[in-house]
Amino acid sequence: MKFIFCDESNLILFLNNQSISKIDFKDREILEEYFRNLFLKLKDFYHITIQGYYNIDIYLDTYYGAIIEIVQEELEYFEYDDNQVDMRICIHQTPILYELEEYIPLDQNIYDMIWYHNKWYVKLKQDISDLSLGRLLEYAKIHYQESEHILKTGMHL
Repeated sequence: MKFIFCDESNLILFLNNQSISKIDFKDREILEEYFRNLFLKLKDFYHITIQGYYNIDIYLDTYYGAIIEIVQEELEYFEYDDNQVDMRICIHQTPILYELEEYIPLDQNIYDMIWYHNKWYVKLKQDISDLSLGRLLEYAKIHYQESEHILKTGMHL
């Protein structure tokens, strides 16, 4: 698990397929319990207090895993007790793309290369090993928002 602490009310979690293998994203109760446990871990290990109302967007990809954006919503008319958390969870089935600054020759049977706005994007066509994914991530930045638009309008090689 990798996590980016953008500010006090904005977190991004990157979870690979192994990390999410036991999570049932179709069962809301299990999903909410997972986030409650995650919030307790963030409090214990990173001293981040999570309380209030949160919008949670989960971007699921078959080959990578999940990217989770957790954004605290400021509600003026509610006061929350210590550690009380309410959440709205939205799940997006979307392909994760890997943004490259320059072209890297890759196996066309495994990767789809897209040229869009002067950048290269890579889309996986099949599962790859953790080592191969790690090598790709050395050169690439994960892109998960608007990936459908890039796939539709970009030039495929």
